[in-house]
Amino acid sequence: MDLIPKPDQVASAASNVAHKVLYGGLADLRPMPRTLIDDGPLREVYHYRPQKQVKTTGDPVLLVTPLAAPAICFDLRRDCSLVEHFVKAGRPTYLVEYGEVSFKDRNFGLEHWVDEVIPEAIREVSQHAGG
Repeated sequence: MDLIPKPDQVASAASNVAHKVLYGGLADLRPMPRTLIDDGPLREVYHYRPQKQVKTTGDPVLLVTPLAAPAICFDLRRDCSLVEHFVKAGRPTYLVEYGEVSFKDRNFGLEHWVDEVIPEAIREVSQHAGG
């Protein structure tokens, strides 16, 4: 296996990069704008900012990050984002994520999330949304 590219391979790769940059094709990885509205032990609740040109309508949506996945799973990239879909539809959109879980948190079981994190996030979202 040859790890050093040949000059024609370098030129071809540079041409590919230039074409992608000049003519598009690179993913827009900017996350949707959000504001932290509440935090606690292993809990952060965010409100995704509504777009100015979109009328807010419907009940709030609370996205709950799966324990084994990062919060980015709901906001992968522009035009491929559940968060973006809800925000553009005018739905008040919120997210609860768990922050950084470390070794010192090893005694927390599933009941911590079911009994504390999720109910507290629901209360905060309800209050923030005016309900």
